[in-house]
Formats: sequence, structure tokens, C-alpha cells
Amino acid sequence: MAAPDLVIFDCDGVLIDSEVIACRVDAACLAEDGIAITADEIMERYVGLSLTTMLNDLESRYRRRLPADFPVRVRARITAAFEAELEAVPGVADAVRAVTVARCVASSSGLDRLAHTLTMTGLVDLFAPTSSARPRSRAASRRRTCSCSRPNAWASRRPIAW
Repeated sequence: MAAPDLVIFDCDGVLIDSEVIACRVDAACLAEDGIAITADEIMERYVGLSLTTMLNDLESRYRRRLPADFPVRVRARITAAFEAELEAVPGVADAVRAVTVARCVASSSGLDRLAHTLTMTGLVDLFAPTSSARPRSRAASRRRTCSCSRPNAWASRRPIAW
């Protein structure tokens, strides 16, 4: 098998230990609104899906409507938890440095959030944006699969404008 020309790192849950924090906050916020679900259940069922998709499914499963401000509240709580707790996955910086071919980050997060979380965790310099990266197609974007045009470009849902 030939060596790859590019390694694409998923951000949340691979580079940055964010999913555990987000699922814990989701579960706590849902409990406050009468939906009893564990962080483990959220992790198993909803990681990788949008907040809207998760909330629609929960409302259907539990046959109850969440307050209209729920998405705003949960995002604010997740942001606060990230500011206090977010860390890189142990050993990941060394693993990324060991990659000798082009590398980039793929994320369904917006570019601002991606840059912020990589900065907070000390990983930003490992993926210095040097060019734009664009999803290959709309379908690829939905699958969170992106292509990079040059080494160390950030793969995102939209071109880099830095």
C-alpha cells in the first residue's frame, strides 16, 4: 500500500477532547427541561449530528417541545465549559508532529470556533493556515469530508479567509 499524500485530522474527539464536555453539558441542560438522558446516551446516539437534528429527535422521542431558547442556552453553556475545560487529546500534538506528509483539520464547526479551540489547546501552530481548502462537493461537506489544496491548510466548510 502506498503512503498517503495527506492526513486529515477530525477536530472534535480526535484532536480536541470536546465531545465528552459537550455531551455532559447537553445532558445537564436537557435534564433542566425535563428530558432525562445521560451524556453516554447522547454520545452514542448523537455525536456527529447537528444540534438541530439531535433536538428534533429528542422532541420526537420524548414527545415534548423544548423551549425556543434551548439552543442558545446550551451553546452558551458549552462555550463556557470549553473555556474552562477544553484540552487536546493526550499525546495528539506529538502524533501530529510525527506526520511527515501534508496535514489538515476537518471539522463541521465554523472557522472561528475551529481557530479558537485549536488556539486554546495549543494545537493551532500545527495547522497554520497557508491556503484555502474547500469541500469537494455539497455531499462531501455533509459527510464532513474535505480536500486540502496545500500542506497544513485547514479543511473547513468554507474557504479560509485569514
